[in-house]
Amino acid sequence: MTLEIRRRPYRRYRHVQAEIVRKGRVQGDVARQIGITPQHFSAVLNGYEPMTDRLAREIAFALGIKLEFVLSQDGEKGA
Repeated sequence: MTLEIRRRPYRRYRHVQAEIVRKGRVQGDVARQIGITPQHFSAVLNGYEPMTDRLAREIAFALGIKLEFVLSQDGEKGA
C-alpha cells in the first residue's frame, strides 16, 4: 500500500479564511452564496485549485472586502 501525498500547486489564501472568521461567517455559507460547493471553495483557499479572477471578485463582493485584499500575497488591505 502506497500513501499518496497531495501537493498544493497553488498558493493558499489564509488571509481570506481569517477574514471569513473575523466577519462571523461560515466558509460553507460563503461558498453557497457565490455559487460553488463548499468542497471546491475549501480546495481553492487551501491551494489545491486555482483562484480565478471571477471567483476572487465573487469572494470580495460576498465578504464586502476589496478585490486587492483577496488577491494579495499577505493579506494587506492596502489603501
